[in-house]
Amino acid sequence: MTDQLWMWILGDDTMITCCPLRWNPWDEEPISRAPQTSNAKPAQSGVIGRLINYAGGNQESGKASKRVNEWVDTTEASRWPKIDTSDSLNVTHVITNHLRKPNREAIMSIYELAGLITSTCIEIFDPHHVRKEFRFFDFFDHSIRLASDKVAGYLRNFKYAVNVRIHDDEGEGDGNLGISDEKLSISNEIELMIEVDDILDELHTLKLVLTDQKNVVQDMNKALKKLAKDRTTRSYVNMRTLDDHLARIDQMEDTAKKADKSASLAEASFAQEAARETARQSKTIMVFTVITILFLPVSFIAAIFAIDTNGFPREEDDKIPFDYLMGYILSIGFAISIPLIIAAFNVDRIAEGFNKFRSMLTVKWNPFVIAVVGLGLIAAVLAPTMVSSLTSSIKVAVAVVLVLLLTIGGISHLVYNLVSQARRSMSVTSSSTSSGGTVY
Repeated sequence: MTDQLWMWILGDDTMITCCPLRWNPWDEEPISRAPQTSNAKPAQSGVIGRLINYAGGNQESGKASKRVNEWVDTTEASRWPKIDTSDSLNVTHVITNHLRKPNREAIMSIYELAGLITSTCIEIFDPHHVRKEFRFFDFFDHSIRLASDKVAGYLRNFKYAVNVRIHDDEGEGDGNLGISDEKLSISNEIELMIEVDDILDELHTLKLVLTDQKNVVQDMNKALKKLAKDRTTRSYVNMRTLDDHLARIDQMEDTAKKADKSASLAEASFAQEAARETARQSKTIMVFTVITILFLPVSFIAAIFAIDTNGFPREEDDKIPFDYLMGYILSIGFAISIPLIIAAFNVDRIAEGFNKFRSMLTVKWNPFVIAVVGLGLIAAVLAPTMVSSLTSSIKVAVAVVLVLLLTIGGISHLVYNLVSQARRSMSVTSSSTSSGGTVY
């Protein structure tokens, strides 16, 4: 939560301010303070008392100090903690120390005092005025520079590992470098990207707070100038620190985004290397596929010829002639292998062709397509059957079976269309019934 400053200006000579103390602002040595009696006047304390003491001069200061000291008790039962006046983050004491400077610029109005208090709150974390442990922008800057150094190291290691892997694949490496997959991993880059994103989120939050402060200060400057009837161009509240903070946040955001992009580059390089490895594996699988397609039909046909049967011509030594054997094995094997090899290299095109054919079956003239395909299948089967040496009864039986199959297919397709049309009409009727209703 951001500390807030509340300020009320009452007339031309009265102002009330309220702002919280920072966490644990107490000194080690407490002071003693006794409770006030009913007939006693309350002593001035805090910044108002100190301002009165300072404005009253030495005599008034002595009297005020005397009045305050009258109510100081040394009893152990009423010891209160004392605020550390040397704390550079205590707004009250920073303003008091500024008012005590002998060569400070004079404050001519209540509006200038309001500008001084607001400027002090804005500049409380000015890196030129606070200790090193409170310069929080340096923490972000250090984390971003550390992330940038890590990204550069990861990129160098990744590039070296990829080059070694490429040389090993090409046979140029010595094979003893031991480049493992862990060195090609991007887990470190992913963790670093998460860290950089967290830094960017925190910087964005700070930027929103500072931007809101800048807008409020600009409105406050306009209001103070209007109340003071000041026509000069000077500002009552100094905005230099806000502008410096915003400029530094922009610079750190640019640096963090560059580190994030560098980590993303390592991830992209890993993805590219993974794609290359996948392509090499695909080529290897394709080679084994082609070899399998070539030798599987040949092995199958050779196993058929190894069957001990009298259906093959044999020589005097009861063996199948070699030319007869190789002629059938190679011709049938290549007749099966070559189309399959062509199909293996054109799987995508074949799948696209099947998809187009399936889409053609859904157009309005699909009965014509089905009829043409059916007649083509009948002709492909009947043609060799009719010219073969089979008996006429077998030929008639084959023709009748094909015609029956084609008829059953046509009837099934017609019934399917009728049922689909009936379902669509029923769904339309039910939807119109459910959407309609009685209006009261």
